[in-house]
Amino acid sequence: MPSFQRTPLIGKIAASKITLLLILSNIAVYLVIAYLDSRAFESLSQTSFLIDWGGNVPALTLSGEYWRLFTSMFLHIGWLHLAINMLALWSLGLILEARMRPLVFLGVYLLSGLCGSLVTALWHRDEFFLSCGASGAILGIFGAAIVYGLYDRSKGRPHVPPGNLLLSLVLTFGAGFAFDVDNAAHLGGLLAGALLAGIALYAERLRPLTAAALLGVTGVAGAAALAAVALAHHDLNMQSQLTVARFERTLGNM
Repeated sequence: MPSFQRTPLIGKIAASKITLLLILSNIAVYLVIAYLDSRAFESLSQTSFLIDWGGNVPALTLSGEYWRLFTSMFLHIGWLHLAINMLALWSLGLILEARMRPLVFLGVYLLSGLCGSLVTALWHRDEFFLSCGASGAILGIFGAAIVYGLYDRSKGRPHVPPGNLLLSLVLTFGAGFAFDVDNAAHLGGLLAGALLAGIALYAERLRPLTAAALLGVTGVAGAAALAAVALAHHDLNMQSQLTVARFERTLGNM
């Protein structure tokens, strides 16, 4: 695998296609749903807006709406929340994606984000809590960057610039101070990213086909493990209550 090198900015951007795709996806989601739903700009109704568009509410998520674990990763509470998270992702992705295989980078981002969302749902399952944003996934990339940086430094190679790590950390936790802090998602994403990076580094020592098989199995096993944990904590009682409430609301509308 290539080591970190001091390349021109254009070269770094060209090697950061997944990072750009993720940033554009987050921005596109924000613009599209804000265009479709005016509640995005109304502070009094923003909570209902985020819930309706897929925010991670433990009571809903663990009662069967597991898709919220994913959709909440692309929702943000206003443009400032979005901007801070995307700057943090950019500062890390610009460096780390050039060091990792693109699909591995994407896998770390997605699995870390899902893990952060699930940890949040489990941690706050007995209270009303709304979580959204890419910070869990970004902390996963941060954890991976730490692991890669320490490994490369031990081998005497150029490593992740400390400035990028510091900037990403300040931006991500800055978003936490500006908005409600979701420490559970941060911790879950960070640990997942570090673990996945360790497996990816081990795969670099293997032959290409073996490495690809290991990484593929890791991705499938990771997704299956998250699904198993979510299903094991399925809240059947809450699901029944929500079904009755929706039925009563339907009757009322009729």
